Amino acid sequence: MPSSQQIEVAEHQFQQQQEPDTRDKHQRMTELALTFPSLSVNTPGIVPWDQDKVNEWVQSGGPSSGETATGEFLLYVWNPFKDTPWAGRFDLADTLKTWDIFHQFAFLKWAENRDGLFTA
Repeated sequence: MPSSQQIEVAEHQFQQQQEPDTRDKHQRMTELALTFPSLSVNTPGIVPWDQDKVNEWVQSGGPSSGETATGEFLLYVWNPFKDTPWAGRFDLADTLKTWDIFHQFAFLKWAENRDGLFTA
C-alpha cells in the first residue's frame, strides 16, 4: 500500500497534468532551447523564438556540430514533418552521438516529460 507521501506526490503530478499550459508555442520553444547549454539568449532565433532565424543560423556554417544538432532538433520539435524548408533532417541516433552528456540530459528531460515542457 502506498504511503501518504507517495499518494500526495502522485496527486500533485496528476493535477499538473490536468492544468492547461497557458504559455504560447513560441515561449515554450524558447524555454526548451535554453535548456541546452550550447544555446543562449544571444543565439539567433532563440529569444524570441523564430524558426526561420534558427534555420539561417544552423545553415550559416558558424555553429559547432553540437549546436547544429541542437538547432536541427529544435526545428524538428517545432515541425516534425518532412516537407519543411529548414536545415537537414533530424537524426536522433547521430545527434545523441554528437551531444555531450549535458545536451543528452536536456533532451532526456524533454523526452521524459514532453507535456510539461512542449508538445509538438
